[in-house]
Amino acid sequence: MDGRQILLIDTPGFDDDDRSDVQILEDIATWLAKRGYLKGSHQLDGLILLHPVTMHRLGGNERRRTRLLQNLLGQNAYKRIIIATTMWERITDEKDVEMGLKGREKDIWYDLVSKGAKIRKHNNNPDSAHKIIREIVKLSEKHGKLEPLIQTELAKDPRLVKTTAGKSMKRDLEADIARAKTMLMEHIATKPQEPGKAGKYRHPKKWKEHKEWVEEKREIETRLARLEARLDKLDKVSC
Repeated sequence: MDGRQILLIDTPGFDDDDRSDVQILEDIATWLAKRGYLKGSHQLDGLILLHPVTMHRLGGNERRRTRLLQNLLGQNAYKRIIIATTMWERITDEKDVEMGLKGREKDIWYDLVSKGAKIRKHNNNPDSAHKIIREIVKLSEKHGKLEPLIQTELAKDPRLVKTTAGKSMKRDLEADIARAKTMLMEHIATKPQEPGKAGKYRHPKKWKEHKEWVEEKREIETRLARLEARLDKLDKVSC
């Protein structure tokens, strides 16, 4: 494009349904290591953060993902970030969406934008995409190459859990584990009387209550085990 060779790297977002945040963070760190970024062989020009405007509600998960992104990149990288808003073609009331984006700019994106990140509208066509890429190139020419904080940290210590992003993720996982354990204890305390073998027919209501209690207990235990497995993996990953 414009006489330049442009390499776009598509990374998974921290809201992937098929992979945990720990796995995604490991994938990014491993990719950086394999491609020589940790040794300074390659450098990035900038980062494009895609945000679908169809996401109206600002919740705890988005806050956590944004904080993780900030810890992954570090403040020095913010001026080389473009937040590209997408899916405008699915919107009927743009004014309402623009108000929501203004709210995010003053809230969840405040640190990013106040330290140089730009918000741009992507119209889902090649011209719009090229315009954003050209701006990334200009930002790189003005401010220099982007060196994510995690890249610097892993070059000093290959353990993922010792990075700022890894430490933040570990705190979140430990908090989630503590909540899951509390939830499990509280749920166990509400155990209904277990009906006998004939309870399904003689006391259908009690049998149903006990069955639902068992199923919910199993769900909490499964979530707890999954969280503990992610924390254990995070502690062991080295790039």
